[in-house]
Amino acid sequence: MLTPAMRRATRACVLTPVIIAVSMSIMTTGRRITANLPERLLEEAMEVTGKGITDTLVEGLRLVRRARAYEKAMALRGKINLAIDLDASRERRRR
Repeated sequence: MLTPAMRRATRACVLTPVIIAVSMSIMTTGRRITANLPERLLEEAMEVTGKGITDTLVEGLRLVRRARAYEKAMALRGKINLAIDLDASRERRRR
């Protein structure tokens, strides 16, 4: 849920009733961008994460990266032959 202060800040950036302009800066090594995002989608995402605009977008980008890595790993499923003796590996001493 957007606070009143957040609503006032975002109203100045509204391009259409559905689109909001977002300026995003990620830490000091980040990149400043402007993106047109569906307002309701952004509000819902912020509500789910409980974070601000930047942190919500960063979390979303990390999820996209993780999903892509998962897709790549699943594409390898059944294509890699690992010669592992599971019984021997279960019996080995843990550090």
